Amino acid sequence: MSESTLPAKPPEPEIDPIISGLADFSDRISPMIVKELRQGLRTRTFTGTFLVLQVILGFSMLGAMMADSSNTGQMISSMVFFLFSIVALILQPLRGTAAVATELKDDTLEILSLTRLSTVRIVFGKWASLVSQTALMLAATVPYLVMRYFFGGMQLFSELALIATVFFLSMCLTAVTVGFSCSRSILLRALVPLLLIPFGLMAISSTVFGFQFGLLQEVFSFQDKDVVITFFVSLVLCGYVGYYFLDMGVGRIAAMAENHSFRKRLISLVLMGVVLVILFLNDPAQKMSLFVVVAFACTIGLDVCTEVPVCVPSVVRPFVKRGKFGRMVGRLFYPGWHSGFLLLLILFVVALAIGEVTYVDSSYRRGYTSLGGHTSPTGLTNELVLFIVGMFYTILAPLLIVRIFIKKMKDAFAGYVMILVLSGLLTLLVSLFTGISSGGGDGFVILTSWIPGVWMIFMDNSDKEIGIFLTSLFLAIVSVLLGVLAAREFSNTARLEKAVADDLAQVKE
Repeated sequence: MSESTLPAKPPEPEIDPIISGLADFSDRISPMIVKELRQGLRTRTFTGTFLVLQVILGFSMLGAMMADSSNTGQMISSMVFFLFSIVALILQPLRGTAAVATELKDDTLEILSLTRLSTVRIVFGKWASLVSQTALMLAATVPYLVMRYFFGGMQLFSELALIATVFFLSMCLTAVTVGFSCSRSILLRALVPLLLIPFGLMAISSTVFGFQFGLLQEVFSFQDKDVVITFFVSLVLCGYVGYYFLDMGVGRIAAMAENHSFRKRLISLVLMGVVLVILFLNDPAQKMSLFVVVAFACTIGLDVCTEVPVCVPSVVRPFVKRGKFGRMVGRLFYPGWHSGFLLLLILFVVALAIGEVTYVDSSYRRGYTSLGGHTSPTGLTNELVLFIVGMFYTILAPLLIVRIFIKKMKDAFAGYVMILVLSGLLTLLVSLFTGISSGGGDGFVILTSWIPGVWMIFMDNSDKEIGIFLTSLFLAIVSVLLGVLAAREFSNTARLEKAVADDLAQVKE
């Protein structure tokens, strides 16, 4: 019997190369981003948020179209910005608190470190995945904003710039929360939603539904030069804070032999210098220079004050190779709180110098003193001197507490932040007591002036000179004690440098 022949299989249709390339992620994309993005898009949190956002926006648009009101366009814009701001500025950043914490809890971070993925790519990949998901929600929200154009009264460029700014702020906030997720402290990660949810809702509601929304539309028209400079400097500061927290998270999970402090501090100083030069070239914006330096100092201080002094030969060797100059530079860039303390002292002097230069002969200062501001002997107003001294005291005082009382704590960053939060609560209680007390409130403020943050109460009364004296005294005491402790750490560093120098000399021989 003859065998039956099977019909020939029809050839498979050729797929266009462009379409086949869109079927999956490109090999050029980091595998960490691909892994996290695939997992993130399948989670119920993302799909639920995405669907709920679309349903609410759809019904809001339908209700606005049925309403017979001359303010329909404004209602649509307010609803779109309100809903997208909640998603981008609250919900998505909150997901970042579990980004690296999940890997730490499941002990899978060591497995990832066995691959070619560095800690930088791991942390930045998790952040990029969350930002990509926010970008998808942005792409699904923009059509509703464009439809609002047909209702009239819309400033298209201003509102598109505003929603792009919301997305940028979401990127920065997500970077901050991903950086926090590198901490093993559950209490610290739980603090993020406790602060972000209530304050975020209040800020978004007051901005969108309050009188500030119309003001924002005028700001984003970019017609005033001073406003434009202030806006872009603020964006640079927000982007810097986001980057620094990400890199801070990298340093928390990286190997001890890696010196991430050098990169973070060098980028911070260079970026601060660039921003200051831009501000100095624009006379009306010079008054922002002081606050820029303080903002950089606060961000740097939050990290360097919680770094563990880790000086191993691989960290010291690159500086020792460059002789005495390299060792001097290393005093500012070695990992550890002792080198960070020295850097903060330099920034303190820089802040005073910049305040002196930008406020002494500026029209801003003359206008301020004409309104009743008193001038200190240094040429700065008493308010500004108290502000500078108080901010640096607030940065350094918790460091002293950590180094003396809880120096053996595994996660110094969590202890440092908790001390700051406790100081803020105590300052609030002192402020409430002085507000309700009929007499003796000023004496109580003086007795509690050692608490970081109480210096702000002196800003609201006439005893600014007393506040400057007490805060400066406490800052000097804290600096001296920290200087003694830092000298011990630098002596250990000097011994290690000598040992590395001897090894290098033997190799040359």
